[in-house]
Amino acid sequence: NNNSRNQSVDNKGKAKVVCQICSKQNHSALKCYNRFNHSFQPNDIPQALASIKTTDNQDSEWFVDTGATAHMTSDIGKLYNSRPYFGNDAIIVGNGEKLSISHIGDAKIKSQLTDIPLKNVLCVPKIKKDLLSVSQLTSDLPYIIEFSSTTCLIKDKVTQKIVATGNRRGGLY
Repeated sequence: NNNSRNQSVDNKGKAKVVCQICSKQNHSALKCYNRFNHSFQPNDIPQALASIKTTDNQDSEWFVDTGATAHMTSDIGKLYNSRPYFGNDAIIVGNGEKLSISHIGDAKIKSQLTDIPLKNVLCVPKIKKDLLSVSQLTSDLPYIIEFSSTTCLIKDKVTQKIVATGNRRGGLY
């Protein structure tokens, strides 16, 4: 139940509601006055990340991101079939900063179990972590993603076989 994650209990045993938008008590996101305020910046930005460690030696950790709309890397060397990006789009990160896209191409995540091909990966030179978009991955490939309290599993939708695993670190999901 999603609602139980946003409630705590006061000393009288009553549930206290905590807003998902502004993190204040006694109202839900549905009633938050910041709901449609697009310039509002919360103090603690929710994260939806888990890392998938690859098998090669370079720093090639990919973070599974439920909020990213595209796969992203800062390292053009991880792309093949790369080409310059001439569009006007930019990546907007949690603090509101806009990061430019320099290239687009394909990449491959080499897990211990199999290679995962990634199409249309954006090269964003100023991004701090490589991001694996759950939305793009599940649209492009027959995969499902399962999150538990400690791990993230990427599974083949048809066979239910695990193709990659990631561990939760620092409370990031």
